Amino acid sequence: PGIPPNYPDWQDNPGIYENTATMTAIVLYEGDHLIEDTGGDLLAGFDDMGNIRGLAIKLYPPFGPYEGTPVYEMQIRGDYNGDLIHFQYYDASEDDIYDVSEDYTFVIDDVFGNVVMPHELNITTTVDLSIDLGEGWNWFSINAESDDMSLNNVLSTLTSLEGDFIKNQTASAEYYSEFGWYGSLENIDITSMYKFDNANSGRLEFTGYPADPLSTPISLMDGWNWIGYIPQNSGNIGEALNTIGDSGIFIKNQTASAEYYSEFGWYGSLDNMHPTDGYMLEVSGESELIYPDFEWGGLTREKESIDLPQTLSAWNVNPHAYEFNGAITLSVENHEDGYGDYIAVFSGNECRGVAEYRDDYPWEGDYGIYILMAYSNRESGDELTFKYYNSEMNEIVDYTEELEFTSDMVVGNGLTPLSLSRIAMPAPEEYSLSDAYPNPFNPITTISISLPIESVVSLSVYNLQGKKIASLVNGEMHAGYHSFIWDADNQSSGVYFVKMIAGEFISTQKLVLIK
Repeated sequence: PGIPPNYPDWQDNPGIYENTATMTAIVLYEGDHLIEDTGGDLLAGFDDMGNIRGLAIKLYPPFGPYEGTPVYEMQIRGDYNGDLIHFQYYDASEDDIYDVSEDYTFVIDDVFGNVVMPHELNITTTVDLSIDLGEGWNWFSINAESDDMSLNNVLSTLTSLEGDFIKNQTASAEYYSEFGWYGSLENIDITSMYKFDNANSGRLEFTGYPADPLSTPISLMDGWNWIGYIPQNSGNIGEALNTIGDSGIFIKNQTASAEYYSEFGWYGSLDNMHPTDGYMLEVSGESELIYPDFEWGGLTREKESIDLPQTLSAWNVNPHAYEFNGAITLSVENHEDGYGDYIAVFSGNECRGVAEYRDDYPWEGDYGIYILMAYSNRESGDELTFKYYNSEMNEIVDYTEELEFTSDMVVGNGLTPLSLSRIAMPAPEEYSLSDAYPNPFNPITTISISLPIESVVSLSVYNLQGKKIASLVNGEMHAGYHSFIWDADNQSSGVYFVKMIAGEFISTQKLVLIK
C-alpha cells in the first residue's frame, strides 16, 4: 500500500542541538490509554517555530502495569533551558494528527516519567478557550461549538453586570441582573465577530468541539463584514484571506490593520490572524471566505499596545475605553525621521492613538510611515490633531493638520500616506526659553524654546556645582517653537539649571526635582 495522505514527514535531527531531556510517556485519548497499535503511530515534540525537537521510540515493557502496551520514550532536544515544547501524535489507524494538551518547558538533562510511572499526554476532541476581556469594549470571536451556544452559556464565566452589552453586525443583547442576557442576539455564531462592552474585566472560558474552517464558509457582502476567525491555529493574513482574492480592500481588529495592494498583497500593522480575535473585513462585491486549516506554527500575536519610551508615557491609549476606531496612515515631511520616532493623534488634550515609525513595506521607497488606529466613543465629529516625537532630538512637534473622526474611516495608505507638514504656530519674533512644565517635577519635565530664525542652539542642564549633566540639544535648528523632554530619573532631588544659548542669546532657568 502507498503512504497514507496525512502521514507526517517528521525527521529527528540529533546533531542540531547540544542538550537533551528524557521523557517516558503514555498517550491517552479522551482519558483512555491508547493500547491498540497498528504499527505506524508516531509521537513528536516541536518548538514555538515548528522545528522538531524529538521523535519518540515506542517501547513495550515486559513488566509493570503497562506490560505489553505502547510506552513512548523521547529524547527532547535543545540548547537552552526554557524552550516551550509542544507535542503531536499521529494515529495510523485514523490517518490523523492530533495536538496533545500538555506542553513541556525544556530543562537540560531533565528526566521525567518511566515505564512504571509514565508521564501522561492527553488528546481530547474538545478545546478549551480562554479569552481575557478588558473593562470596556472588546472585539472577540469563538472558534469552538457546543450543543448550547446561547449567550447565557457562552458568557457564563464572566461576572456580568446590569447594562453590559454585546452586538454583532445584525443583532444585539443587554444583560439584566434578574434575567440574564436578552435581545435580538440570542446565540453565538462562530462566523461572526462580536463587540462586547462590560463593566468588569474578566476571562471568558468555554469548552466545545473545534470548528472546522474548511467546512465553514463565510459569505461576505459588499462593504464591511464582521467576521470571526475559525481556524484553531494562527495564520498569515495573506494565506488566511486567500480565497477572497483581489476583492479584499481592508481588514482590522481592535488594535491593528492591513490594506490590500493589488501588486503586493496584504500589508499593514496586522500581519497574522489569531483564534478568538474579531475582525472587520471590507471587500468589493460579494465573495466567500474559506479559511485554511492552519497547522500549529508558533506565530506570535501582535501586541495590543506599543512599548513607548518613558518620556511618552502620557501617550498610552487603552483601546477598551472606546467603542469605535478608524485607521490613519501618516508620514512626516519636514523632519528626518527614523526608528524610535512616533506620531500620536489627539482629541483636545486626550491621546486617541499612537504609531511608531516603520519602513518594512514590500515596495521600493525611502520614506517612513506610521500606521495608526484612532479611537472615539462618537461615530463621528471628534476633531483630531497630531503630534510627532523625534527620538534623536528628544523633541515633540505639534502639527496643524486636522481631521474629523468617522467610525471605520481609512485615511491614507502605505503608498499615499497623509503627510504632516504644517508645524503649529508661526515663527516667533524673538528668542525665548519658556518656563519648564511641570516645575517642580518628578522625574520628567518639558522645556520649550522659541527661535525667530534658523539657529545653532545649545540647551543643557547643570547641577548646583556647575557640572553639565544633560545635553538636550546641540546643533542647528529651524525657526519655530520646540519642546524637549528631560528625564531626570537617574538624578537625585535638588535644584538644577537649564541653560539655552542661541547666537548671542543666553537664558537660564531654575528647575526643582522632587522625588
